[in-house]
Amino acid sequence: MTSSGGETRAVFQRPPHLVDPSGTLAVWFTEPPGMVVQFARRGPCTVELAEWLVATAGPRVLERFPGPEPLAFVLDLSQMVGRDPRARAIITEGVGTLAARAGRTVVVPPVSATRVYLASLHVAASLARVLGITVSVEPLPQAVHALHAAPLP
Repeated sequence: MTSSGGETRAVFQRPPHLVDPSGTLAVWFTEPPGMVVQFARRGPCTVELAEWLVATAGPRVLERFPGPEPLAFVLDLSQMVGRDPRARAIITEGVGTLAARAGRTVVVPPVSATRVYLASLHVAASLARVLGITVSVEPLPQAVHALHAAPLP
C-alpha cells in the first residue's frame, strides 16, 4: 500500500471529496452511503486533524447522506504514526451523531502499530460492538471490498 517514498496510494483513483488543510487526511464519500477516511501521507493524528475530522468531514457526510439509513465507514490509519492524546478525546466526544448512523465501521490499523496498540484497538472494537456498532479491524483491501465501497462522483 505504500510506495518507496512513504506516500500512500489513494484508496480510489478519483480525487477525494475532502482534504484537510495540511493534506494529511483525504475523504471519499461512497456508495453504499458512507465515507472512507485515509491518512494520505505518514503523520501523527494531531489535535488539528481531529478537529477538522469532527467539524468538517463529519457534518459533510451527514449533509451528503441525510436521513436515517446506516452509513459505512472505513478509517484507514495505515500511515498514522502516533497521535496526540487530546486528538482521541476530540474524536471520541465528536462522533456522537455519526455513531448513531454507523451501520458498519472498518478500521485499518497503522502499519507501525505495536501489539499493545493492536490489542487496544481490538478491545475498542469489541466495546463498540457491545454498543451495537459493527466494527472490524482489517487490512485496507479487505476493508474496502468488505463494504463494496465505490467512490461517488
